[in-house]
Amino acid sequence: MSTALNTLIDTLYASRNSEYAHSMTQYMRGNFPFLGIQAPQRKILQREFLRIQRVHKFLDWNSIDILYTCDEREFQYVAIDYLRDSIQKIRLEEFSLLEKYIVWKSWWDSVDILAPLIGRLVQWYPSLEEYIIQHYIPHTNLWIRRVSIIYQLQYKEQTNTEILTQSIIANQASQEFFINKAIGWALREYSKHNPIWVDSFLTQYSEKLHSLSIREARKYINKQKNLDI
Repeated sequence: MSTALNTLIDTLYASRNSEYAHSMTQYMRGNFPFLGIQAPQRKILQREFLRIQRVHKFLDWNSIDILYTCDEREFQYVAIDYLRDSIQKIRLEEFSLLEKYIVWKSWWDSVDILAPLIGRLVQWYPSLEEYIIQHYIPHTNLWIRRVSIIYQLQYKEQTNTEILTQSIIANQASQEFFINKAIGWALREYSKHNPIWVDSFLTQYSEKLHSLSIREARKYINKQKNLDI
């Protein structure tokens, strides 16, 4: 373990707040223990660690693994912030390493931050689109499937509707809340840029989509229709 990482871990443990920890654990339905360090304070405490890491040419995957091994959820947040801060260092051949952190201690709070990182890498390396189609969309793990649905959230007009369609159709029979919510979320975001396409898609597949997905997907479209009246 590097000195910088060891110092960071000690600093976070020394900054625990049991009152906040209880409420944060409750918010996450008891899935993870917390130190009780809120995001603004955590970002200050991790600043020196990230500054030191920026000097290095390559991303330190071992440090990310160590942070994920720590019990308290704040350590996973630091690891993800490190990934986000160093995304330019992730090489094409390292892309598959990110899957570990999607399925390891997975919940919406970590997965939904990792998804746009996947999205940026796919934009930089278009050959990864085929990997998403072949590996992510049919995956047995629901969180990787969720990523296949929402990784394009920030693409706006550049959204690949063929991949979006494939990912939704592959999951349209799901009864899993986090999948159906993701479908609605992805369609809602794209409807801000191409409402006609989304409206047409919903018309074609509404009988097979979960009502949650349809309700979420139509929020922006319905709002616009009300404004046009």
